[in-house]
Amino acid sequence: MPDANDGDVPAALRAASSVPWKQARFYHGVERVRDMCGVPKGDRGDDAVIGMMLDRFGWDYERTAEMYQVSVRRRKELGMAAIKDDIVSQQLSVEDFPHHRDVMPVIPVFASTSLEPPAAAAAAAAEPVACEV
Repeated sequence: MPDANDGDVPAALRAASSVPWKQARFYHGVERVRDMCGVPKGDRGDDAVIGMMLDRFGWDYERTAEMYQVSVRRRKELGMAAIKDDIVSQQLSVEDFPHHRDVMPVIPVFASTSLEPPAAAAAAAAEPVACEV
């Protein structure tokens, strides 16, 4: 459950965040998890991930911090930083990835964050998907 500290967001905290949260509790919650995990002040790249995890784990700060640290370790093991650097340095777009034409109708990358699927995606999702394994 969110803390009682769910009111106004200090201007400095709002300015520092990489995400323009609609609810004040996210600014405070993300900051709390960042502090628990020792995330450097200038490193805001995972704020959205932390916010998503807070929501996913029902605002259980201990569980969120634990799972965030698992995520950080796993991304390091997989070499995700090097992959991201390649994508950025080569200015790759979604269309540059293999199989994007097959994946896009099933998993719309540019979808909104709404829980309601766009009409086209809902229609596509209703269709059976051929999958060869």
